[in-house]
Amino acid sequence: ALARRLSVSRGTVRTAIGRLVSEGLVERKRGVGTRVKAGPQHSGLANWQSFRAEMAARGIRVDDLHLKLKRADASDGVARALGIRTRRKVWQLHRLRGWDGVPAVLMISHFHPQIQFAGDEQFEEGLYEELNRRYEILPVRSEERITAEAAKANLAKQLSVRSGTPLLVRRRIAREAGGRAIEYAINYYNSSRCDYSLELERHP
Repeated sequence: ALARRLSVSRGTVRTAIGRLVSEGLVERKRGVGTRVKAGPQHSGLANWQSFRAEMAARGIRVDDLHLKLKRADASDGVARALGIRTRRKVWQLHRLRGWDGVPAVLMISHFHPQIQFAGDEQFEEGLYEELNRRYEILPVRSEERITAEAAKANLAKQLSVRSGTPLLVRRRIAREAGGRAIEYAINYYNSSRCDYSLELERHP
């Protein structure tokens, strides 16, 4: 049908489709066929408070594929970020999030010891909404550092990618109005599903 519509040979169509597949624009799936591949979803700094709301605005329903809240010792890096002593007990939240059953991001958050969860929270309304509703805590400033690293075996397994796959890594310190760090988060993005955008503006 494509060959007739485009007035070319079937071999030309096969070659073109093969090139589109190799460029990541088209995908072939057994039992489904050949179709245009959905591009990576963009995440921007302006929406750092709610990944779920940001994706919902794009028509994507984000699901928590795995959620675990536990107590853990603060590592050196976590302690520095939160301004506490090393090995002090903090709450640690792991959330594996994605859509259509495919992981997109692993979010690991560490919270200042003054934030005391019950341990059974599901964060159905969202993390910051829960903090605001239960504890009247609301972050107003975010310090971000964005890097890339190859997926090690454990991360690769959780994000359903091959070991060595490039991941977008976003480290964030969220602060409340008084300047206290309330959360230190490390987010690992599946780069085939998400990318990150920055919008810069120079004022006169």
